[in-house]
Amino acid sequence: MAQNNIMAVVAYIGMIVSLGWLTGLIVYLISKDDRVTRFHGMQAILFSIVYSILFAIVATVVIGGMFVLTMIAATQVGGFATILMLLAGALVGIIGLVVFALWVWVMWQAFNNKIYRLPLVGGLAENWSA
Repeated sequence: MAQNNIMAVVAYIGMIVSLGWLTGLIVYLISKDDRVTRFHGMQAILFSIVYSILFAIVATVVIGGMFVLTMIAATQVGGFATILMLLAGALVGIIGLVVFALWVWVMWQAFNNKIYRLPLVGGLAENWSA
């Protein structure tokens, strides 16, 4: 049991380098007998995929927006464009902090051998890991 909670935490560790799906998959495949560890393996896979998609969307919008706002800044409404760029940067920072907090929280829950269902992916992870 002590080893299973470490395996559950390992499922999420790969998210540091955007490989949460891989570490989650490895833990999911190895942990055939422990329902909680399998759950965390599957949730790490889904969390990593959703985070990657969210990051790609936000990065595309922010980078595209920066390009457009740079063009606007070249005109006479540059102050407004600067404010929008700062707000976009703040939004990216807030999303990053929320994802980081969720990541730490699920690792803590995994370490304590508890199931915490993340919004959007927790229910799927529970169904697919049963």
